[in-house]
Amino acid sequence: MVDFFVENYEKMSDEALLPLAKAGHADATLALFQRYGGLVRHRAVALSQGRAVELDDLVQEGLIGVYAAMNAYDFSSASFSTFVRLCIDRSIITALRKYYRKKQIPEEKLISMDDAEPLSSAGPESIVIEREAFLNFVESLKSRLSELEYRILVAYLRGDNYDEIARNLALKSKTVDNAMFRIRQKLK
Repeated sequence: MVDFFVENYEKMSDEALLPLAKAGHADATLALFQRYGGLVRHRAVALSQGRAVELDDLVQEGLIGVYAAMNAYDFSSASFSTFVRLCIDRSIITALRKYYRKKQIPEEKLISMDDAEPLSSAGPESIVIEREAFLNFVESLKSRLSELEYRILVAYLRGDNYDEIARNLALKSKTVDNAMFRIRQKLK
């Protein structure tokens, strides 16, 4: 009986499947994933361009893009196939950027696992003291930075790039760049 429904879902158009998938019909969602799975793999291979990145990780990011497209698509814009391709590409490119951003740590900042100090089993009092020191540090930052600079710094430390920060805070990229320059000057 389930096969009957899956077969019917596979024959339906994207525009007919989307409302069902949004309503929680697992078979409709599965049919869309199956329909765009080949495109996800193709885009992952094309965008990775032979880089040392796990292809399966990029495929997974692409599938997340398909899921995001299912939830975000409105019927007044381009066709779903165009929209889903854009979402797939953006998800994969974002994953690649995050992957390479983490790889760009200067050698002198890296610590060998052999040289690293073991974590101590801190008691509750040291946890409280460390938390208090951290909160004091955050307050120090807040007092030295403007509210906008602080929000930009938090987003940057979270791993967002300048364009993502600008988009999330509704700013221009140049504004974010200038704020980061001021932050660096203030924290020297």
